[in-house]
Amino acid sequence: MTPLTQFGDVYLKHEDSNLTGSAKDRAIELQIDNLINQGFKTAVISSTGNAAISAQYFCHQKNIPLTIFVTPDINHHKKNVIASNAKQSRSELIFSTTPISDAFKYAKANNAYFLRQSTDPVALTGYQKIGQEIL
Repeated sequence: MTPLTQFGDVYLKHEDSNLTGSAKDRAIELQIDNLINQGFKTAVISSTGNAAISAQYFCHQKNIPLTIFVTPDINHHKKNVIASNAKQSRSELIFSTTPISDAFKYAKANNAYFLRQSTDPVALTGYQKIGQEIL
């Protein structure tokens, strides 16, 4: 659970307190567990940075190979973090002008679990925890 700070009637959830400093951890961790339960051996993601960093962390923890598709104009700092993490984990960074489409095609061709948070109901479960914690 991440800390909650109140300012008058406004509450702030400190999602930067998650393991990789991102709210993406909430969904990715559950997705990784789900892919293992479904018998997948590899994962793929398209990302602008934070989700890839989170996926690298949780895939590394479970020894799951990860393929990451990003655009060539990704934030320089995030690109460096992902590239640096790739050396330590079993992940591959691929630059693409159509990262979502290429990641989807890769998932189909390689029987890899597509870590697409906007289309995976497992991801929603992770994000719902934020509201539950606030309540």
